[in-house]
Order: sequence, then structure tokens, then C-alpha cells
Amino acid sequence: MKYHQPYGVSDPDAPYVNGNPSTGTMGSIPPAASIEYPQREIVSLITHAGLAPPDDADLSQLARSVQSMLMNSQDDAGTANAYQVTMHPAPNAYYKYLMVILKVGNDNTGPSVLNVNALGPKPIVHIDGTALDAGNMKANAIVCLMYDGAAFQMVWSSGGVAGVPGAPVFLTAPRTLYVNWATGNDATMDGTTAAAVAGTIHGPFKTPQRATDEINKYNLNGFNVQVYLADSLNYPSFALPRPSGSGNVGWQGNLATPSACVITGVNITAISASNCGQQIIAGMKVTASGNPNIVPDPICGIYISGGGSGVVVQDIEYGNCLGMQLVCARSAVVTMLGKQIITGNSPGSSFFNGGFVQAFALGFIQTGVNQPVFSAPAGPVTIPIFASASTGGNIGMSFQSIANAGNIIGKKYDVSFNACIVNGNGINYYPGTIAGTTSTGGQYA
Repeated sequence: MKYHQPYGVSDPDAPYVNGNPSTGTMGSIPPAASIEYPQREIVSLITHAGLAPPDDADLSQLARSVQSMLMNSQDDAGTANAYQVTMHPAPNAYYKYLMVILKVGNDNTGPSVLNVNALGPKPIVHIDGTALDAGNMKANAIVCLMYDGAAFQMVWSSGGVAGVPGAPVFLTAPRTLYVNWATGNDATMDGTTAAAVAGTIHGPFKTPQRATDEINKYNLNGFNVQVYLADSLNYPSFALPRPSGSGNVGWQGNLATPSACVITGVNITAISASNCGQQIIAGMKVTASGNPNIVPDPICGIYISGGGSGVVVQDIEYGNCLGMQLVCARSAVVTMLGKQIITGNSPGSSFFNGGFVQAFALGFIQTGVNQPVFSAPAGPVTIPIFASASTGGNIGMSFQSIANAGNIIGKKYDVSFNACIVNGNGINYYPGTIAGTTSTGGQYA
């Protein structure tokens, strides 16, 4: 409805004036539209709210209709994951801040959409733009959704913890996520498919860290999460997630050719973890370089810490790393499986030693029952200490086979401060050009 100026006046914004017989002033003549249209707008609002038919006996119907929120509220008439409402009046298009309050008909089982008056489905997302997880939309819950220009954000829900944005997401089934540096997008894709699905938010993340951020929302609730990384030489460093609840998290790159999936730390460790629970890192190459004083950081390949951490490293290639290539500390446990390949140097710095593996502060590095295969490159690499244990750290590391041992330049082992290294194969078992040493209660067996 637009403004209708007095009859016979050309100015579309002209005001109405009262007549005054004492001065001979003519009053404005109201056109029919100025009376009819406002009445019809008011009646339309009252009718669409649906509280009661328009009635001259009740002059508060307009106020109560606005108060009711019924023009923004409808029962869901769709299916699980594909919700649908018919609003009155029907919106002509989706517009920013369009609010829809609905009573949910069915629990969702994963990413979901809302279709308003057949305008077309739009994603329902968390406040950070990520897709819904199973159980965020609870049957019979009342949920408020608001359109942000691209998707409907879940503003609030009466459905309990699982429906509250930002609260832990309790998994009800195993979850799979995908990362692809070349085709992924951390801002617009939800990580649920290996390739982008046109017209949706489904597609891979760009970085492993985005997958970590997603997993940190979860209570694993007894289920596992598997993350697949497509081949790339450009993945930046990331930290393993710290999800709540019981369950495992797996990270898989290229098992056959770990060098096709490279994680690079710049002024920071390539892959780090603290109290991360049970996780598996497989099929990757790690490298790390830079200035250790910027963060500060030891700039290692993999650094696992904390009593809640039990990490399997399988089919890993260790490239050039300023600090140690693999560290286990503070009661964490690391288990080696598959291929363990050294192809780069680890010279160390004033901030942290260099070498292949180090266990300290009750950290424990072990090889699995199915012992891994170890190999060094065809040419020499600088590995100051192949196996280092101190301050109660323990290493129980032996291999099915060791290839190119003569190319490891450095000390075979160093064990001190009541730490222990056990392999049962003698003092010359580990690769290295310098004999191993023990000191201050350290034991080698």
C-alpha cells in the first residue's frame, strides 16, 4: 500500500489539511483509496494471523495479531532433512532477516533444508555457517530460523542440548569428512562430500584445521569420525581435535604414497596434539621449518602430548624438520604401524633437539604387534639422535626391516634421567654413525 494524497492535488506527498469556514479554507478531499486501502491492509493482517475473523466489536485485533507472531510461525509439513512451511501471507522471495518459527515434524539425520511457500530449499545452518548435524532438529521442538541472505541460521530451539547452536553435537552414527586443498572451501562447504555438489553447501573443506574445528563440536558418543585428505603438497599445519565422548578419529591421506599428501609447518610443528583421545594419522608426509622463537615452537614433524592422547602413526614420511620428526610427551602414547620413512634432515635448534623420535616426561613410543617397516633415503640425512628418551620417557621400537641404515648420520640413541629404550636387538640395532649413550639412570636394553 502506498500513500494517497488528497484528491485533485498533484504533489504525491502533499499533506491533508482541515477545512476552516471562518477563513474560507477548503478541507482536503480524501480519495476512496485513502480509506479503502488501509482498511484492507489491516483486515488482511488480521485475517492472515487467523486468531479470529475481523470484527467491529473488537478494536484490539490488529495489536493481538501482531503480538501473536502467527504470520511468522507455521507447523512443518515436510520430511526429515527437508522441512517445509506455508506462511500467510506468502513472501514474494527470500529476503535477509526473514524469520520462520516452526514446529518440527521429524528429527533430522544430517544436513537439512527449509522450503518456504515453494520458493525453493535453502540450507539450515549453525551460526558459523556449518551444516546441521543429526539431532539438531528435534520432532515437536519449536525452532526459530532466520535467513541471512544465503541460508537459514538456527537462532534458537526448544529441542534441548542437541538443538542449541554451539552446544556439543552428540553423534548418532559414524561421521565422514573430506578435505581437498584444490577444490575445497572452509567458508562455504560443510565437508560432507568429496566433491562439491552444485547448488548446495555440500563439498570438501580446504584445510585439515577446518576439519579439526568441526570435530571439536562433537561428543563422539561411541562413534568414530574419519577424515580423508585428497592428495596435495600444500596443506598447512594443523592440530588434532579434542572431541568429547568415547570414539576414535582417523586422518587418512595417501597410504601407498605418503609424499603425495604433505603437511607443512611454517614456524610451527606440522601436526600437533594435546589430550586428543584416540586418533590415527595415516598416509602423510610432514615437514616443518622456520624460526622457533616466533611462537615459540619446537618446529617438529609430529608432536603428541598429554595423558589423554593415544595416537597411531601409520605410513608416515618424515621430511625436513627443524626439530624432532616425532615427539611423544607428558604421558601420551604413540604407536607406529605400516611404513616409517625418513627422507629429510632434522638438525635441531637452540630451542629443541633434532632427531627421529623423542619420548620424555612419561611419553611412550612403541611399535605395534605388526611391526612397521623403516627406511632411510638413498643419500645421507642428518639425524643427530635416532631415538632419544629422557625424564621417564619410554621407547619400545623395533622394525620388520631397516633399509638404508647407513645413510642416517648421527647418534643411534641417547637415554637419560630414568628413561628407558627397549628393543632386544643390541646396542647397534638402530641406524646411526655414532654409538648410543646412557646417563643419569637411563637404561637401554
